[in-house]
Amino acid sequence: MQSLNDIPNSFPNTEDKQMHFLHDVSGKIVDMVFLSTQPYVKHILQDQSNDPEAENEICVCRSTHQDPGMVYCANKDCMFGGWFHLDCLGLEEDDVPDGNWWCSLECKNYQHGKKKRATVADNLTDHKKCYALRVMWHGLNQKVRRDALRENDGKRIIMHWRFDLLNFYEHNHPKYFHVCHQLLSAISGAVSPRLQHSLTWNRTVNPNGGPGKNLEMDLQMEFFNKEYKESVKDAAGQLTEATIARHSQMVGVGKVIGSVYEKQVASMQRSTVQTTSTPSRESDIIEFVSMMSNEEIFTTTPGRHFKSFPDVTHVLFKRISASAFRKRLIRLRKELANHREITIQMQRN
Repeated sequence: MQSLNDIPNSFPNTEDKQMHFLHDVSGKIVDMVFLSTQPYVKHILQDQSNDPEAENEICVCRSTHQDPGMVYCANKDCMFGGWFHLDCLGLEEDDVPDGNWWCSLECKNYQHGKKKRATVADNLTDHKKCYALRVMWHGLNQKVRRDALRENDGKRIIMHWRFDLLNFYEHNHPKYFHVCHQLLSAISGAVSPRLQHSLTWNRTVNPNGGPGKNLEMDLQMEFFNKEYKESVKDAAGQLTEATIARHSQMVGVGKVIGSVYEKQVASMQRSTVQTTSTPSRESDIIEFVSMMSNEEIFTTTPGRHFKSFPDVTHVLFKRISASAFRKRLIRLRKELANHREITIQMQRN
């Protein structure tokens, strides 16, 4: 396919088969973007610990055969199995450096805080493809997050909060990390069942009515505040209780109720009610596809990279230490428990 208007040769004729075809292609894209095809993820998802042949898969060729000409990656947790065939790497025995050798940037950077010399095998990673996959992942993740908010799907919203906890920790945002931890702790049993239900399902509002039109509660309050501030400017600084009450009715809930009445109760014609149209993204999509089609991002070409992003990898949270993260959570849990105990003692006294 060279453009969006081209039809694949394998595209079926019947509607049922076309739906199955699109579902299959979409599934492959999601698998590729969401890391489920990487070797270490497959090992976890498919529980290959009891498969001796799977455990012996080595090298970038993912084969099980041994060869006299091989080199070992110094990272004991190497996701490719540790051993590599020199032929697969295009190396000779003289090319292998004395001392430690790493198969990729991921394995080299796994040595925390230690600068290592670059190796020929640094070119094994296709950083351009990794960058494209990271961008696609962030885009799809934002889309499903927005869908969860619009539908007020409390369980999915909380799932994204759990993911944000890792993001806040990795990027050193202690304030947001603490707030996120408090929310997840409350939902997990730190508060009463009634409050757990409220925190899960009462996080959005639907001021205009209709399915799929929910907004974040704090975002809607920001809209109301901004609209109110613009409204009171007409008072020219002469603010009284009556003025404040009048302007508060002109914005926010009062305005929304009037709009809903016009649309649904009074059955006014659609042309008399102001509506917002959904912007068309077709031109943006066409431009994006034409820009990226020459990059061949769905094929693997080791060694290439974008000039501004030379070392991007498709590995999430690689800077997080599991042990340090666990200690941080345990400390916060103890602080919450102590605070709760103090609160209970004060209420008793």
